[in-house]
Amino acid sequence: MSFLSPDERRLINSRTVPTSSQRFRQSSRGFPLVTEWQLVWQPVARFVPQRLLRRSVRTGTLFKAAIFDMDGVLIDSEPLWQRAEVAVFGALGVPLTPERCVETRGLRIAEVVGHWYERYPWRGASVDHVAARLLSVVSDLIRDHGRPLAGALAAVELAYERCGPLAVASSSPQRLIESVVNALDIRDRFAVLHSAESEPRGKPDPGVYLTTARKLGVGPAACVAFEDSIAGVLAAKAAGMTCVALPERALRGDPRLSAADLLIATLEEFDQRMWENLERTLERT
Repeated sequence: MSFLSPDERRLINSRTVPTSSQRFRQSSRGFPLVTEWQLVWQPVARFVPQRLLRRSVRTGTLFKAAIFDMDGVLIDSEPLWQRAEVAVFGALGVPLTPERCVETRGLRIAEVVGHWYERYPWRGASVDHVAARLLSVVSDLIRDHGRPLAGALAAVELAYERCGPLAVASSSPQRLIESVVNALDIRDRFAVLHSAESEPRGKPDPGVYLTTARKLGVGPAACVAFEDSIAGVLAAKAAGMTCVALPERALRGDPRLSAADLLIATLEEFDQRMWENLERTLERT
């Protein structure tokens, strides 16, 4: 059964794609490295400029910037977010479990609160109050228990050596981004820290990535993005960027991840050879 709606299938089928692009390349773990025409626009088609939808092949130069998502990419914060969400929403009568927290992965904090309020309306506390409470609990947990993810610091150094300017493009609030990069002692590697809270729409809308590239002074086609969520992968690809995805195990079977150019299990796998392979792929497109 297709996971696309009839309208979405018509959208994809209306695009002309070169048969020479219908090739898969493999990472060291056997995940497919796919070409841009295979992007599944399903959740974001309504946000994507027509000039991007019309392109079957991305054009651009070699990577001039690397953009990192934060939660689940740089820092092992997803379990901490889950603990905070279960506690905060549980106190409001929402029967939330760690497994269900995946439903809101990659969304802005206000969108997370709105998601659960729509499904389990509570009395008393406003959405803004609950969002502030959730942010406070998460901030405390990250301060006390936050650790870099395996391979994250090495990947930051590799990207910095290869292309210079780095950025964070995250759905987390700005003050939390600042806290994390300072706690990991990598602030000096990042020229731009940008939160989707300042965008009209969050991921999977590409706005947070397009704004970040503009702040870096680099065209989107010359950027490589590192993401762990489906919403983030789709946002990066809708922005016209190369995307490396490192989803958690529970998400790896989701067909929307075929949008990514490279799928890996953790950043420990990402090395100079993979970087060079992505650059060669970019040169050929």
